[in-house]
Amino acid sequence: MAYAVTQRAQEIGIRMALGAARPEIVHMVVRQGMLMAIIGLVVGGVASVALSRLVAGLLFGVSATDPSVFGVVSLILAAVAFIACYVPGPSWDKDRSVNRFTHRDLKAAKSGDIP
Repeated sequence: MAYAVTQRAQEIGIRMALGAARPEIVHMVVRQGMLMAIIGLVVGGVASVALSRLVAGLLFGVSATDPSVFGVVSLILAAVAFIACYVPGPSWDKDRSVNRFTHRDLKAAKSGDIP
């Protein structure tokens, strides 16, 4: 997610220069990341159900297509994806070390000089 934010640093800088608030930028980044995570969860869920016959002999006490296991794992992965998307956004410290994109110099962001 940090790579995707770095790739869009120029766009984010322009949006901020035009008056976009930090919550709007964070919402944009989280929405993009969660969309990718949901697509990955759907594709992974379909693949795991399709390939469950291969691992059925290795499981003890749980069926290969147990819906509760799929649900719990999906919720855990979605929570981790949300945290990974949200953490680069808001800054909890005032010395600007956590935030990767909203405290950059707008001039450098507009010119694309952010590493």
